[in-house]
Amino acid sequence: MAIYSGETVNDAIEKGLKDLGIDKKHAKISVIQEPKPGILGKFRKEAKVEIIILTDADLDKIRHNWWCNSFFCYLP
Repeated sequence: MAIYSGETVNDAIEKGLKDLGIDKKHAKISVIQEPKPGILGKFRKEAKVEIIILTDADLDKIRHNWWCNSFFCYLP
């Protein structure tokens, strides 16, 4: 788990993915804070995102859960 910040949410995500050396497919991304302009440039807050690296095993679990939650898992 890592937290990255940037002027926009997309900037923060791009920084994090580049730093971790992964693509979006192998990341679980949560927005922690949206950017806020502040007053006259003071008290400005950058966007913050949390990025968790997903392994191939994690992706297989996600795919399996999606499949099992679909109609086909309920067939006799």
